[in-house]
Amino acid sequence: MKLFKINELYQVEIEPEVFMLEPFKKLRDDRLKKSKNNIDLVYKELCYIYFVLDLKSDFIDIADPKQRSKDVQKYLSLPSGWKADKLLQDCITAYKDLTSTVSSKLLRAAYSMAGKIENQLTNIDLDERKTNGEPMWDIKKITDTTKGLPSLMASIREAEQEFLKDEAINSKLKGDKVKTIYEDGFGKFTDN
Repeated sequence: MKLFKINELYQVEIEPEVFMLEPFKKLRDDRLKKSKNNIDLVYKELCYIYFVLDLKSDFIDIADPKQRSKDVQKYLSLPSGWKADKLLQDCITAYKDLTSTVSSKLLRAAYSMAGKIENQLTNIDLDERKTNGEPMWDIKKITDTTKGLPSLMASIREAEQEFLKDEAINSKLKGDKVKTIYEDGFGKFTDN
C-alpha cells in the first residue's frame, strides 16, 4: 500500500486515504485537538515516518536506525525535546505492516547486515592486543572481508533494483486500476 509519495518537487505527499486508517486519524485528531496550528507538526511527523522507514527515502542509507532517526528529526526541524509518542509509534507500526513486502523485508535485512559489517570494520582497533601481547584482530580476516565488500555492494545494488521492480509490479497490481472490458461501455450487449 502506498501511503506517502515524493512528488516532482521532492516533497512528501500524504495520500488522502491515510486518515481513514485508525492510527493516522488518531494522531491527526490528537494533534489538532491540542492546537489547530499543529497541522504543520502532523505533516512533519508523517514525513518523519516516511524518511525513517521508506526504502526510497534519502535517509535509508544511514544503517543505524537511531542515527537515522536523529538525522531526520534534525532536518525536519521537529520541536526541541520531541519524541515519538505512543500515537506516532502506532502509526509507525501500521506503516511497517501496510508497506512490507517480501522484497522490502529482504532489502532491509541486506541493509542491516551491511550496517553491522560497516560498524564492525569502523570500530576495529588494530593496536588492540590480547593479554599475551598478540594482536586482537586477525589482519588476514579483515583484508578478506574488505576484499569482499565490492561484491557485497553489488549484491545490495542488485537487491535494490529487484525491490524497485517488485514495487512497480505491486503498484500496478494494487493501485493502478485497469479498466475491465465492460467498464466504459465497450463489450456491452445491445438490442440491435
